[in-house]
Order: sequence, then structure tokens, then C-alpha cells
Amino acid sequence: MSTAPLDFSRILSPIDPELFFQEYWQQRPLVLSRDDPGYFAGLFSLEALEELLWSTRPGWGDVQLANHRRGEGWVDYTRQPPSLDRLARAHAQGDTLILNDMQLRSQPVARLCRSFEAALNFMANVNMYLTPQGAQGLSPHFDTQEVFVLQVRGSKHWRLYPPCVELPVEELAGELPEGYAPEPMMTVHLRAGDVLYMPRGVVHEALTGTEESLHLTVGVNVLTWKMLLEDVIQLATESDVAFRRALPVGFARRDDALPALRSGLEALLAKLSSTPRAEEAVERLAQRYLGQVQPLPDGDLRQLGEAREIGLDTRVRRRVGMFCRIHTQGEAVRIEFPGGSIAGPRPIEPALRYVAGTEEFDVRELPGGLSERAKIILARRLIAEGLLRQR
Repeated sequence: MSTAPLDFSRILSPIDPELFFQEYWQQRPLVLSRDDPGYFAGLFSLEALEELLWSTRPGWGDVQLANHRRGEGWVDYTRQPPSLDRLARAHAQGDTLILNDMQLRSQPVARLCRSFEAALNFMANVNMYLTPQGAQGLSPHFDTQEVFVLQVRGSKHWRLYPPCVELPVEELAGELPEGYAPEPMMTVHLRAGDVLYMPRGVVHEALTGTEESLHLTVGVNVLTWKMLLEDVIQLATESDVAFRRALPVGFARRDDALPALRSGLEALLAKLSSTPRAEEAVERLAQRYLGQVQPLPDGDLRQLGEAREIGLDTRVRRRVGMFCRIHTQGEAVRIEFPGGSIAGPRPIEPALRYVAGTEEFDVRELPGGLSERAKIILARRLIAEGLLRQR
């Protein structure tokens, strides 16, 4: 059993991430079978689940019960909170216990989730599924997220079917068409330590055999070209009155308005293609994404009482789960990270890029020809804003 920290690249091991993006991402499922039942042992366990349910007392919504025989979302104990004994009874009756947003409840899971976000630049969430033996929680369905199934304990049998909607987005979520009953395109038996990746839209169902199953599902909420185009159009709307003009009066009831609508739309599309807005739109989308990512706990309260003087020999490191983006504009440069950003003059760009690419270093190692005093000041700012902390 490996003791290396679990992150995105280790989840895919032995597949190289670049190969994964080229051959599987948004294209076809991937199964990684390992003869290593302890591969996810440090991530989550049945004992950790019991303590979490007891100590945090999550409510319905955070906790769900699923049984495909009773219909998805069935809950038998809605009048009382989901206590351990009620959940245990439901599980004994064949119900799958679902605990949503595990990245908000378990630090190892949160760190794994953050590694996905750093690698992909898309928000991720993690749900847990505990299914008793000989049971099935959900009927065949599809997701609007990219899905990574991590089999933590026991085993589960999966049937994968062709998509009825290719790469669906949230607006295209819904029930399967009536009469949808194709043959499985893939059957998979996941054992502890195994991983299954499914592009969004792949219809799937899962059931257990002679042993129960505990798995975590990492759901990746992608940003699409549609979202980027929406920002491009918003920027054009802010700067060009043509995008703010009304449609022809009576357009919905006058057949003769169609030529004017078509020519007007063509003119606006031509404006969009001739005006370079991509960089500004990407900047807006990136800032919104980073604004959603919250810093992970990393001894913050403990360090409040450990204020120490910063010097050239001070050893610093990026806080747990931190990743960075460098943005330059004119003579200014900014480093952005979960929870904040720092801007400065262009000469500090080499130092900021070094910080973004280096996990741990001495303050004196900051490059770019900065004076000793400038290095110390920059390190202090990066610590104060929450990107770095002292070793």
C-alpha cells in the first residue's frame, strides 16, 4: 500500500494525466483496477463515517436514503432527524446511505477534492455512498458532472449504457426517455482501491453482490464554452450599444420581421468575431472560479499565537490546497489564489511565478533581482494574505 498523498495524479495512476485528457476526458469511460484494497485507506472509512454522523448531526438533504425499489430520493424518517440508529435500520432494510458534500466534512477528502480543482480548474464536490449487500440505491440515470468513482471498501457491480444526451449541461438534466432500454456498453466490477471515470451523460446503475460497498464519487462541474461566450457577450453589451437595442417591434407575430432579425443577428455575430474579447472574458471566468474556492484549514488558529519575525532565512511554504494564477496587465502583475490576491509592480513577476511553482523555499531564494528588504516585505504580504505560512 502506497503512503504517497492522494491527489488527482495518484487517482489516475498508472495512467498519465495527459494521456487521460487526450483519450478519455469527455470521451469514454476509464476503469483502473488495482490489487490494492488499502489504496484509499487513509481517505475515508466506515469508522470515520459513524463518528462524522454522530458528531456533526447532518440533516436530511445532507443525508439521503436511496432504494431503487422505492424510487429515488425515498426517505422513511422525514419527521425526525437522521440519527445513527435510524440510518442503521434503513441500511439494514436495503437502503443506500448517501452523505453529500464530503469535502466540507472531512479534511482528507477536502484535500483530494482541492487537488482535482487545481489540476482541472473546475469546481468539484464529493458524495459518499454506503450500500448494503444485495442492494441497489439508484435506478439507471445520468449526471451532468464528470464523475470519478473511488471504491473505498467492499465491491460494486456497475452497468454503463450509451448516453441519451451527449455531454449534458444542467439545463439538459432530466429523466431518461420512455422506453430507453439499450444493452450495456460496459460492465465493471469495482473492488476496493479501484477507480471508474465516466464522462457526463453516460447512463449508469450500480448494485452490490455478497458484500456491502462504500465508495466516494468526485463530481467535477465543468465550465463550458457556452459560459465563456456568455461573458464575451456581456462584455460586448457593456461597451457597444448595438447589443442593447430592442428587437424589432412585433417580432413574435410578424413574419416579415424574420429577415431583419437574421441580418441583425449576423451583424452582431460579426462584431463579436472582430472584437478581441477572449482575454477579458477568460479573466472574468477565472476570477469567478477562484472566488468560489475557499482556503483549507492549515493550522491557522495555532499560528495566531506563533507570530515570528520574517527574515531572509525564514522557511516558508504554500498553505495546504493552495494553487495560484498569475495575471499581468500593463506594468502591473497580480497573483490570485483561493481566498485572495496580491498585486504589485511588474518587476516582482519573477518572484510571484517562483512562489506559484514552488511548494517550499527560504525567503532569500525569491528571484528577480529584488533587494533583501523587498523579499522580506513580499514574503510578509503573502503570509498575511494567506497564501504562504512559515515552516
